[in-house]
Amino acid sequence: MTELFHKYASKQELARQVKATDLQVERRNKLHYRVKSQSEDGLWYDIIHKKDSHQDGQWTCNCLDFIYRQVTCKHLYAVTLWK
Repeated sequence: MTELFHKYASKQELARQVKATDLQVERRNKLHYRVKSQSEDGLWYDIIHKKDSHQDGQWTCNCLDFIYRQVTCKHLYAVTLWK
């Protein structure tokens, strides 16, 4: 997850992004985290380290920002800082 931090933003930028959102993070295992949605009760986003041939070694999120806009979402930022 450290590579995500270095690749996308400074520590200060990450801290501002996540602090502004106050997200809840839950660790499933070392390759799977969940982040609670702020807008929809009961919804959690999965942050998973992919090891398949298409996304080898990348962290992914199943939120719409990550899927459709292909940007590093606040959920990935939250897990980066939480770790």
